[in-house]
Amino acid sequence: MPEDVKEFKKGDVIYVSVIRPAGFGPLHYGVYDGYGGVFHFNGLTPDSAFIHYSLLKDFAMGGTVEIDPCIKIFSPDEIVERASSKLGDNFGGFNFLTNNCEHFAKWCAIGVRQSTQVIKHRSFLAKISGKIDDKNRPLF
Repeated sequence: MPEDVKEFKKGDVIYVSVIRPAGFGPLHYGVYDGYGGVFHFNGLTPDSAFIHYSLLKDFAMGGTVEIDPCIKIFSPDEIVERASSKLGDNFGGFNFLTNNCEHFAKWCAIGVRQSTQVIKHRSFLAKISGKIDDKNRPLF
């Protein structure tokens, strides 16, 4: 196997840069099924977003797929079962700040909808979205 090909395991939370193959910008997250496929929350618009199943190469779209080092609460089988149980579902509706592809992947692995990207860039995202309280604190 070439050195640049990573060995993904069933239940891995994986991601790729949205601005593929540049390798920067927002990250797109999914759950690897162990058989060459990925469950991920995606859509052309927030209203059309739902849980998809794609081949790993289609998920990557020319970018480099990485493994998120999150601590997993569930077993690999449970993670994939949680992901597959939402296939075709809108997962509560897409919201970039509160319910995005990373929220879905982390929910599958740890049982909590969480986005480290949103947490890391919270103040900036709050300012551009207008979601700031009267003391200039993020409202999410």
